[in-house]
Amino acid sequence: MQMEGDEFQKHLDKMHHHEGIFWDRMDEEDEIRQKLQAVQDKLDTVTKPCFEEPMKTYAIFTKQWFKKG
Repeated sequence: MQMEGDEFQKHLDKMHHHEGIFWDRMDEEDEIRQKLQAVQDKLDTVTKPCFEEPMKTYAIFTKQWFKKG
């Protein structure tokens, strides 16, 4: 079956769109890259407190006030 010029162009456009999804072209406008960046940003925000320095009162709360024995 032969495609007409307009049909063939639509086919090529769809093909290029799908190739862009499957092959990382290092394009900042890539929809998968944007979604992954959004997830990474959320993950960074959620885990950031885990890697910050302890609060200043940490030493007070963890100090051994009484000696054993």
